[in-house]
This record gives sequence, structure tokens and C-alpha cells, in this order.
Amino acid sequence: FAAEKKLDPRFTFYRRGTASYVDKKGIVRYASSNEPRFDHHPTSGASLGLLIEKQQSNYQPYSVDMTQGANSNAVTVINDAAIAPDGTMSASKIIGSDNQSTSQRLGWGTQSVANSSYTMWSIWLKSEETSCIIQIYSNTYTFGADHLNVELADGTVGGHTNNDATFRYNLEKYPNKWWRLSWGGNGNASGNSGGMYVAVVPAMNSARAADTGSAHGKVWYAWGLQEEVSTESRIATSYIPTYGSTATRYGEHLQMQDDDFDDFFDRFQGTIINEHSNALQSYTGGG
Repeated sequence: FAAEKKLDPRFTFYRRGTASYVDKKGIVRYASSNEPRFDHHPTSGASLGLLIEKQQSNYQPYSVDMTQGANSNAVTVINDAAIAPDGTMSASKIIGSDNQSTSQRLGWGTQSVANSSYTMWSIWLKSEETSCIIQIYSNTYTFGADHLNVELADGTVGGHTNNDATFRYNLEKYPNKWWRLSWGGNGNASGNSGGMYVAVVPAMNSARAADTGSAHGKVWYAWGLQEEVSTESRIATSYIPTYGSTATRYGEHLQMQDDDFDDFFDRFQGTIINEHSNALQSYTGGG
């Protein structure tokens, strides 16, 4: 699959609706119904083979329109201001105010997450500034009082206080200075909803929910917001665009059976080799 990037005709494949993948140039693309997805590493362009995912939903109704965040503060948002990771002019430009004594942030309301479930957020971010440090944190509805600081200039991370199963994050580089940042944690005992924030902070050691301070007025870009909730998955899945309501990427089904399988695999003396990796190992904690 990785070498050929096409589906052997002995397989039957179906998926209802569209789904996204990354092409060999690192651009996010969209496959139509029943079209297999052949994914790639976003910077090396290496073919990763056939992408198969279970059904998952993006609960944030506006993945592209960053003006819709209910908890944003002290920022001006200009939509359709830059080329997004999918090649369209749909990324939002975020401009901080001159007020140094407040949090300059994007913010959103969250879903309720039971203690038997996991939440995973993801967003693409970038900045043309010499330094622009982004902080992610919640109002403690999940992963408690933890947070993460990310320098968009080079992908340096710091500031987090917890590296266990309750908090996870991953930072993946994309072309044109974009980073896909994903993070999340376990639900809480009361299953409450809350708030999630992406803010600018002045230093790599800035405390959770710090005022913007000397970093006021920074300019950065955002695209592709995603909020997932699952009882099984603790990693961010492929991008699910939304335009005003929750959207679902339906599960994929791949099957080889009957004579096709007998032709493919000698059940008396054949061998199947399974090579796999634990995706959680790339996330800090929970692997």
C-alpha cells in the first residue's frame, strides 16, 4: 500500500462521506465517498500507506471561522487572511490588542466528558513573528490545572507540569511554517463541560492563564479547530471540517474474503507479518 498507493482489486472498501488525508506535498486533501486515503508524512512526503479510521466527530461547529469562539478575549480575528494547510485561503489572522494586563486568546466551550472518556483537541497554528509563544489550557474541566507553552518559531515546548495519563499532547510540523498541535486528557468525575483556550504568553515558563504582558500585539494564524470525544481513542484523528454544526467522519471498512483471500494467503503454510506502532508513544504520557 505504501509503495503503490492504490488499492489491490481483491479488497472491497467503503466509507460514507468525505474524509481528509495528507498528500506527498504535505497538503491536507479530501477524499470523496468510498475513495481510499493514502496518507503521507507532512514534511518528508513519505507514503504512510492506507489510512483506516473508525467513525469520529468534530464537536466544534466552526473549524475554520475563528470569530465564533465564545471565550475569546482581547484579539481581533480576520478570517480568510492566509493560505491554510489545505491550500485554500481560509486561515484566520489573530491580532493581539495593546492591553498587556489581560489574556489575549481564542477560546471555546467544550463538550461534557465523562471520567470513562477522553477528549482530544487539535488546531493548526503558525506565526511570522521572530517569537510567538502559544499556551493551551482549560478551565480545569479536564487535565486539571496543566498547560503547555509552544514557541511557534521553532516548535520548542515547555511549561507543562504533568506528564502522566491525564494529559497528552503532540506537535507535528507541516509545510509553510504550520504546526498541528493536539492535546487532551481524561474526563472528570462529574462529567462537566468547560472552556478551552489558546493564548499568547510572554515566556516559555509562563504560568497557566498568564497575562500576555510584553507579548501583547502579537500576530499569529489559526485553522482547523477540532474537538473529539471518545471512550477508546486518546489521539487526534484526521481533520474533520465543520461549517456551523458538528460533523462526522464515518468509519472505513476494508475486506478481502472468499476466493480472493485464498489467492492472497495460503492458509496451510502462509505467514502474515504485522508491523505496527503505538501512536500514543508520540504523545507525552499515556503511551
